[in-house]
Amino acid sequence: MDMLFLVVLSFLSPAVLTLGQDLYSTPRKTVPLSKPNFIGMNHVAKANENPEGDDDEIYLFFSETAVEYDAYNKLDVSRVARVCKGDVGGQRTLQKKWTSFLKARLDCPVLQSRLPLLIQDVFLFCPGNWKTCVFYGVFTPQTCDLFFRDMPQYSAVCAYNIEDIKEVFSKSNFKALYTDASFGKWITYMGQVPELRPGAGQLYVGSDVAVVQMSVSTCGYYTSCMDCVLARDPYCGWDLSTNSCISINNIHPDTHSDIKQSLNSGNATRCPAVEATMALKTFFPGNTVRLMCQPGSNLAQMQWSVNNRTIKNSNKHQIHHNSLLILDTSDSDAGFYTCTSVESSNSGDYVIQKTTYELRLENFLEPSLVQPQAHEQQETLLTLKVIVIILTLILLALVVWNVYKGHFVIPRCPAKGKAKEDPQNVSVYQESLQIVNSNKAKS
Repeated sequence: MDMLFLVVLSFLSPAVLTLGQDLYSTPRKTVPLSKPNFIGMNHVAKANENPEGDDDEIYLFFSETAVEYDAYNKLDVSRVARVCKGDVGGQRTLQKKWTSFLKARLDCPVLQSRLPLLIQDVFLFCPGNWKTCVFYGVFTPQTCDLFFRDMPQYSAVCAYNIEDIKEVFSKSNFKALYTDASFGKWITYMGQVPELRPGAGQLYVGSDVAVVQMSVSTCGYYTSCMDCVLARDPYCGWDLSTNSCISINNIHPDTHSDIKQSLNSGNATRCPAVEATMALKTFFPGNTVRLMCQPGSNLAQMQWSVNNRTIKNSNKHQIHHNSLLILDTSDSDAGFYTCTSVESSNSGDYVIQKTTYELRLENFLEPSLVQPQAHEQQETLLTLKVIVIILTLILLALVVWNVYKGHFVIPRCPAKGKAKEDPQNVSVYQESLQIVNSNKAKS
């Protein structure tokens, strides 16, 4: 358990310290405290049922010498400061220093008061959740106020709503210390102040070769209220009106959505019961069967059972984070396999039945299995016939086109009675016959 202290270590180094495993303090240069007089400190539990997933906050009340005003005489003012309870400082440049420390002037306006009143005590009243919290401060005038020097001492009580303080810290213009060679001056930053909430919600992962941008909210991964709430994802919440896990950053302040989120305790008692899914899976003897079962979150432990008997890791069964492997299957492996998710939280253990598989041995003679195969064969045969017809038509078209262009010559027979013999050819033929006959006679 950490303890927070308001101390002054030396004349030049007042600080807000946390005493626990490590020591943290306010940075001297970035958030200076000038002669502070600490009055009180209050803890506001914002983490409980907070849709934005914020950390608890510590509010500090004190008075100090104002350094942001150019005045001949130093002016004392009242302050309110805020720091996150879980602030552990920076990893590099702000080690052992607060990174969430902010302070603002706290005014309690009273008529005829020339100087700001100084806070003397503070009281926190929260009738409901943290949004209803109100700070009541007791103020008295400064003793150097000449107007009230001869008047009886008095006090004033001013109330400050925590939402108004949050608005100032989130949207008001910040002041920065401009340091020159000879002097330093506090100036107001007039540029646009970035919104602290909801933020971009993007995660950047870099390496030597590339930079990857990804969203920090993957709410669509959670399909049930149990998974969404038990995951304790600070960016996600279960919307009971739409029955879906949505990003907290997408919720408009004016909407009346009933969002369920429990970051600290993981209380999912308001979630409706989850209906288990049924699936049929067949297998061949001797093969390895994988039954998938996706856990609702990384914190869940998966348990398997077959026919109401718990399955443990063995040479036959191997249980993985999101599946079950059944090795060298046989007829005896048929049955009902149930996947159960068990998740522990501060509010108790939640057992969720995710999926039930009916594992059957493959049967070739079963009509329901043979008919689809015959149907597939008919579709294949019909496809082949269509391809053959198309190729035939293409070939016929090519032949007709080549004949039309004269690339192919079709031989034709002469008509009967129309052919006449050439006398010259006949005489040549007769002469050749005579020569042949004469040769025969000589021989």
